[in-house]
Amino acid sequence: MAWLGWADRLMGALESETHGFGEPAVLIPAPGRPRAGEEVALSAVFDEAYELVDPGEGPGMASTAPVATLRDASLAAAGVTPARHDGFRIRGRDYVVAEPPHTDGHAGQMLILREA
Repeated sequence: MAWLGWADRLMGALESETHGFGEPAVLIPAPGRPRAGEEVALSAVFDEAYELVDPGEGPGMASTAPVATLRDASLAAAGVTPARHDGFRIRGRDYVVAEPPHTDGHAGQMLILREA
């Protein structure tokens, strides 16, 4: 099995709401995007205080932000691609995707969120 096939299977296990760390979530594409305003049900691995590090020039800066990781295969099956400014709901709280999604290198997308 190729590396990405293995990584996708691992992400699927982690994302599983029954056996892993996945939680029910909703992606709401922003106005002007395909499926705008539609609530698309997904499963996400959520971290309320993910540590972001920006080494920049001179001393590095660190902060925390809520982050959701979504499996590429799940996004493809749902027919959505997350983008900056999309809405995101998890644990009964509303967020906005703060930056373009980051590919995690392991068959997933990481969304950095901010409270709506």
